[in-house]
Amino acid sequence: MNRDILQQALAGDFALMGRLMAEWDIDAQLLQSKRKDIRRLSAEQYVRAQLLSRGLKKQQSQLKFLPQSYAAASILLAIASPEQLVALPKGFRRQSQLFPKALTDKIPEDVDRFNSERLFLDKPDIAFVSSYYSHPAAIDALQNQGITIATIKSLDSINSIQEAIVQIGQYAQRMEESELLNLFIDAALMSIDNRRQEQGKVLYLSYYTQLTTPSKNTFTYEQLQKLNADPESFEGLKCSMAVDQERLLALNPECLIISSRDPEAMKAKIERESTFQSLKAVQERRIYFLDDDVQQAASQYAVLAYFDLIQAISGRQL
Repeated sequence: MNRDILQQALAGDFALMGRLMAEWDIDAQLLQSKRKDIRRLSAEQYVRAQLLSRGLKKQQSQLKFLPQSYAAASILLAIASPEQLVALPKGFRRQSQLFPKALTDKIPEDVDRFNSERLFLDKPDIAFVSSYYSHPAAIDALQNQGITIATIKSLDSINSIQEAIVQIGQYAQRMEESELLNLFIDAALMSIDNRRQEQGKVLYLSYYTQLTTPSKNTFTYEQLQKLNADPESFEGLKCSMAVDQERLLALNPECLIISSRDPEAMKAKIERESTFQSLKAVQERRIYFLDDDVQQAASQYAVLAYFDLIQAISGRQL
């Protein structure tokens, strides 16, 4: 499984989705002769995915969209054409590791720069807003201009992400595209799990201004629970808890994963500080640094986050 190719498919390459699902299904059949826990799409799902992947192409549409959340923008870029988006959420362009500049340059405006007059001139048909953080006054302004409002709920699990993909697909008149994307997500997660190996006790920490355990009600926590690696598996740890050097040394995990906005800078910080060198994870070279923008991606790119997480836990290429 190649990470770059996986990311390309998640970006909306429908033909590539079909080819990857075909490869993964063959892999699963081969592995089933050795292991009983191997999972794959049902025959009906597999055939449906292949039919969709061979027939779908991104088509132009008269519909225009205004996504106010990263999730909506990410999903729309995968199932629709970038020309249909009239703007991108504030800060979205900074995630160039997920959304190349060549793609985001096709959408010149940002939501925070829109004034009412410009918004009226570029009048979108549908605005995708967040039930969590979209400002009520902004929603009222959109409604007053006759723009349809689609409210996306908080996305804290794979199920909620897939429900949002269906919802956005319905509004965008891209139901087959959203169906294929969800089938691909299912197949990818199964394939990653089929390659997973248990590798001792894992401690996952996020770094912003300090090291902390992950919060509940997030995709990351859902996956850590699934992997029996949630922070409460360590005695005395709780969710959203700060972990200082003293506590980290006392925990002394066999495998340490640190998610940050700048993984390379975080790696350099750990290497500079001698106190970390006594950690078992450091001594055994089982400390991994993940991109927090990817780990927090509440969209189809949660698959990429899971791929990175499992690769770190397994300590090998998937």
